[in-house]
Amino acid sequence: VLFVNERERWRKIPAALFAAALLLQAALACGYLLHHEWGGRPTLIANGTGYLREARLFLRDRSLPQFLPPEQLSAVATVPVWVESATKSTGFEVLLNNQAPIVSVDHPEYFFTRESRRHFIEKVEQLSSPTMFSMCFAEDIEPAKQAIALRGLEIGAITPIAVPFFSNSERIGMMLIEIRRPESAEARSRFVTSWMNAAFPDSDYREQITALNAPSVMRAGEKVVIRFRVKNLGYSTWPAVGNKEGRYQVNIGNRWLKTGTNEVNGLDGRTGMPADLQPGGQVELALAVNAPQDPGEFVLEVDMVHEGVTWFYERGATPLRLKVRVER
Repeated sequence: VLFVNERERWRKIPAALFAAALLLQAALACGYLLHHEWGGRPTLIANGTGYLREARLFLRDRSLPQFLPPEQLSAVATVPVWVESATKSTGFEVLLNNQAPIVSVDHPEYFFTRESRRHFIEKVEQLSSPTMFSMCFAEDIEPAKQAIALRGLEIGAITPIAVPFFSNSERIGMMLIEIRRPESAEARSRFVTSWMNAAFPDSDYREQITALNAPSVMRAGEKVVIRFRVKNLGYSTWPAVGNKEGRYQVNIGNRWLKTGTNEVNGLDGRTGMPADLQPGGQVELALAVNAPQDPGEFVLEVDMVHEGVTWFYERGATPLRLKVRVER
């Protein structure tokens, strides 16, 4: 019997310790709640006067702009477009002016592909106003400026603004950033064509090239025009036109190889496409190739090239290789 009673007593010890821990936690929680609510703001007990002062706003239809002074209200009410340059402040932009559309510059995943970059530029170009605005916290101003500049937009005036948090007394210091589309011709051209310098995903550098009239023998230094049928096996449209420097369009080109992959001439021929080539589309192209000056056995490698970005074979594509004997 004594053994049983002793065992029962030891079993009650863990339960007693657990109950004591709960009581201690409850006491600490009550002590915290005397001064702060779970959101960190003062409680009714700690700041009863403030709660009474703000009580007149309870269940009243008050919007954030109505707490702004007239000059700041005018500034946000006329914003034509918001630019999201800092994630934490997007909610304030919508609350201050929910009629203005929003474009984002600070989400890298929105700019991974050429098509997404082009879509962003098209939307910015279609805006009725060349001036846009963004808001951010003061500590986020530098990352916000970097995000804006990275997308090719220009920064104007930066104005401090105290945004009320549904209260005349609770205000949050923020920065109102003026943003403009590029104005100079050179900067505007860089902005409009900036999407072109983005590479396709590797899976879109896929091609099928078929020679239609390839020679097996050429004379040293001879120039021959060969026709090829090219098919786009990827999921991106190949652009036929690049920028004014001749970069970023997709062309067909060739190089001469000897004894495996030893390059003899890597800058031989180039031919552009007559129009953009859609995924699954085909086009016939004529390419002028120039035979090496020395006789021997060579490989004529024909590949597509994303000018200023990459040859397709560098991204895993399989170029066309033709054996050609060069004679004197």
